[in-house]
Amino acid sequence: MFQIQLDKISRLEGEVKLLQTSFDRANRKAKYDDIVRKNQQWEYPLKLPSPDELRSLGYNQDESIEIYEDIVDLMNITIDMRMGQCMRTVYPNPNNLPQHIYNYEGYLLHYEEFANALIEYQHTIDYLEIEGETLGFTIGGPEIPRNLLDLLEDALQQTHFHELDFYPNHFYGVRYIDFIVSCVRADTRLMILNLNFVEFEVHEFDSICAALNNHTSLEEVKLVECPYQDGSIFEVVTKLKSNTLQKISLVGTYSWHLEPNDMSEFLSSNPSLKEFTVDGNTFNGQDLVYIADTMMNNTTLRKLSLELNNFPNNSVGNLQSSIDQA
Repeated sequence: MFQIQLDKISRLEGEVKLLQTSFDRANRKAKYDDIVRKNQQWEYPLKLPSPDELRSLGYNQDESIEIYEDIVDLMNITIDMRMGQCMRTVYPNPNNLPQHIYNYEGYLLHYEEFANALIEYQHTIDYLEIEGETLGFTIGGPEIPRNLLDLLEDALQQTHFHELDFYPNHFYGVRYIDFIVSCVRADTRLMILNLNFVEFEVHEFDSICAALNNHTSLEEVKLVECPYQDGSIFEVVTKLKSNTLQKISLVGTYSWHLEPNDMSEFLSSNPSLKEFTVDGNTFNGQDLVYIADTMMNNTTLRKLSLELNNFPNNSVGNLQSSIDQA
C-alpha cells in the first residue's frame, strides 16, 4: 500500500513538472512572438553615412569605406536581433577598425541602437533555448574605445548568452578585466567562457577566478595564448576551484612549474572536471612525473590532451604508462 502511494506521488510530480515545462515554453514563445510582432513595424531610425560624407569629414577613401561597411554590418545585426533571428554568435565589431576611426561621432548612436536591440534579444534567447539552441556573444578588437565598451557592458547585464568569447581590447588591464568579470557575474546561463589573447596579471586573474568559482552554470573555460605576468600558468589555473567546470583548456606557449601536489589538488578542487586540454605548452621533466603520479590515482578525469607540447627528451614514457594504468 505504501509503495502504491509513493508511485502515485512520483507520477503526480512528473505530471506537474511536465505542466510547468509546457507553461514555461508557452510563456517564452508568447514573449518572443510579441517582440517579433512589435518589431515588424520597426524601421532602423538612423541615417547611414555615405563614403563621400565621411571623406568630407576628413577620412581618407579606405577609412571612409571601412566606416561605412562597419556601420552597415552593425545595422544588419541590429535588425536581425530585432526580428528575432537565430544568431549563434553575435559579434558587434567584425572589422576591428583602428581607434581613430571610432572617433566618428555617429558610431555611438549606432551602437546605442545595437545595445537596445541586444537587451530585447533576451526574449529570443529564452525561446531558442527551449528549442535546443545555444547562443554566444563575441567581443574584442584592440581599439574599441571605452564609451562603447561601457555601452555594451550595460546591455550585457540584462542579456545572458550561453557562451562569451573575449578577445583583447585596447583598454586591456583593470578596465577590461572588470568588464569581463562584470559580464561573467551577470550571465546566469553562461556555459562556456573563452579568453583569447587577453592580457592579465596574476592578481587580475584572481577576480576572474572569483567570478568563475561562484558561477552555477559554467561548464567550460578556455584560455588561448593569454599573456600573463608574475609566475607560471599553473599558478594561475590552480585558483580555479569550481564545482561545475567539466572542461578546462590551456592553449598556448605557457610554461609549467609544478609542485608535488599541484595536479592532485587541482583535480580535487574541480570535482566535475572531465576534460583537461593542455596544448602547445612547455614542461620540464619533473612536471611530467607529477602529472604521471596524479594519473595513477585519478578517478574523475576522462580526457587529458597534451598535443604539440615541448617535452624534455625521454620524459613522456612514464606519463603514458601511468595513463594506461589509470
